[in-house]
Amino acid sequence: MSHQELLSTYRFVRLAMPGLALLLALSVGIQVFSPQPDCWLGSISAYYYTPARAVFVASLCAIGTCLFVYRGTTLREDAILNLSGVLAFFVAFIPTPLADATTGAGTLCGRSNVPSDVQLQAALDNNIVSGLVALVAVAIAYWVFGGFLREGRGRPAAGSVVAAFVVAAVPVALYVARPERFEQLGHYVAAIGLFCGVIAMIVMHAWPERFAGRTSDGEKPHTEEKFQRIYACVIVVMALILAASLVMKLVLHLDNALFLLESGLIAAFTFFWSVQTWENWGVENAEAAATAAATPAPEDARR
Repeated sequence: MSHQELLSTYRFVRLAMPGLALLLALSVGIQVFSPQPDCWLGSISAYYYTPARAVFVASLCAIGTCLFVYRGTTLREDAILNLSGVLAFFVAFIPTPLADATTGAGTLCGRSNVPSDVQLQAALDNNIVSGLVALVAVAIAYWVFGGFLREGRGRPAAGSVVAAFVVAAVPVALYVARPERFEQLGHYVAAIGLFCGVIAMIVMHAWPERFAGRTSDGEKPHTEEKFQRIYACVIVVMALILAASLVMKLVLHLDNALFLLESGLIAAFTFFWSVQTWENWGVENAEAAATAAATPAPEDARR
């Protein structure tokens, strides 16, 4: 593969994320402003039970894939990207309990996609088992092709392999031990972990010297000061969104506070990702990132 092909692939992976966020926003927005009454649900995830389900699931799976395959600037960022990508799949596969997807009036927006209890349980069993088996298979493939066969395997590679198996084994063990609790809480845990992961990634780029860790070559990452300031502002905006949502929920008792929180955080992350794409669009930076993604250093061997 030529450098130009690598560069194009890198750029399209970067551009895919805002496009997928727009796709999700449009689908949910169309449903919110549909002519049906009481059509603003309490969270974005509640739209799993509406005509927006296909877009909700597909966009989250695609976002998870982009996060997983995209190589972070540092080993630490890369681990967070991988974990966030995995969690995005489980946010899509495990819906919120049906009781949590109702409005204050106890109605659902768009009843055409509300499954029966039996259908919902069958879908959960199918999706969760498929996701967990695939996760274990990816961990094994990473061990074989990323950490075992490449020359010069060092501590970072070994640690990454161990982390991959831990990430795969923990949800499998929880599902085997307590499947009911896993189905009840899995969506919320995955969603919170996903948001925490993307926030941590922004923090790493806002203050790289303090939080980002080191690259596969043992070097500190470099981000221009003007971009660091922009990313720091994004973190501040996210904190304000969280504070405003808490006020709306605890003081004003608004049922849609979580919806507004999720929407605000997704919009802030999309803005960060778009600015970072602009930052790395130049040929030198993008080619370096694309080449690094294609030929990882031995101590950070991966996919």
